[in-house]
Amino acid sequence: MTAGGRRARHRPSRLPLLLAAGAVDSVGLAFGWTAFLLAVAERDGADAAIAQYAAALVGVAASGPVSVRLARRLSPRDLLRLLAVGEGACRVGVFGLFLGHAPPAALAALVAVMNVLAWCGFAAMRTEVSRPQGPAGRLLTMYAVAILSSEALATALASVVLSSAPPWPVLAAVATVYGMTLVPQWVVGTFAPREHPVAASGPVSWRVVAVPCGVGGVVFLLAAAPALAATVLAFERYGRDGVLVSAVAFAAGAAGAARVQAAVGGWRTTAGPAFALGAVMVGGWALSGAGLAGLAVAQVCAGVGQCALEGDLDARTVARTGPAASTSALALASSSRALGGALAVYLLPAATAAVPLPALCLATAGLLALAATWLGAHDP
Repeated sequence: MTAGGRRARHRPSRLPLLLAAGAVDSVGLAFGWTAFLLAVAERDGADAAIAQYAAALVGVAASGPVSVRLARRLSPRDLLRLLAVGEGACRVGVFGLFLGHAPPAALAALVAVMNVLAWCGFAAMRTEVSRPQGPAGRLLTMYAVAILSSEALATALASVVLSSAPPWPVLAAVATVYGMTLVPQWVVGTFAPREHPVAASGPVSWRVVAVPCGVGGVVFLLAAAPALAATVLAFERYGRDGVLVSAVAFAAGAAGAARVQAAVGGWRTTAGPAFALGAVMVGGWALSGAGLAGLAVAQVCAGVGQCALEGDLDARTVARTGPAASTSALALASSSRALGGALAVYLLPAATAAVPLPALCLATAGLLALAATWLGAHDP
């Protein structure tokens, strides 16, 4: 069965709620996290901000195993509510510890816990998105569009409005909004199933999800760095205008991701469409040096490629595990992609020091496109 072909019972009124909840959460997350990092960097230095970002990556890595354990013990309703309350408390808490001049290690520990809960919640929300009737790839791609577009726009807004670390009254207000934007997730939990999924009583086998997890991690490692670091790259080259163009172009490109995913969802192999979408995601950045128009093309391609890629891989993950065990599997899939992307961003400065970014992106896109073409020709 192809990733675009899975269907389940549908309650049409739930999908707008799920998309709205994801968008609200993403706006609060991106704006609040940007404000937090700016405040840390201004007060304690760039190295301190990098340390907090590293702590967040530790949380991302741990979220997969933690989600597996939580999903085996809690119903979808209890899981979503618990994660919303816990993550909301952590969001407010990190600002509280920062304003209270807590030791950096204590702050980093809470940042790690916050990201564990955040990525577990991300997986649980995607499970709810996959429940309605309709092609799973389309629904999960629509959710990826809502999440990634909202994050891009909110990050751009934060980077422009908060050009320097805000004073503590503003930080307190940001912290409050940061925590309250998880209220919609708690509301979603009230509509989630009360029954504990029977099939989730056993652990998710890595053999079942290894392919989408591994392919996602590899493609993000090869292709995701420019899109993930777009705000920084755009600001360095074009200033604030570049940040705004980058965010708007990404959101515009993301709007077409569902159609693109539908076109590749019929491929039986997982790697073929993933490589093709990775080529789209990174290939546009070959034009990023050609003024704001080139940057806009780069981010339109990144928006299409990244949203369609995440939606397609998530749909294939759910198709392999079934809805009962999908929360655990989706957490493992997203954490593998996040770690691949984090490593890619870490390696990007060294790579661009040796090869100019446009040439690097063009070469990477070409290799991914060739691999996708070969796999497509051999797709059974």
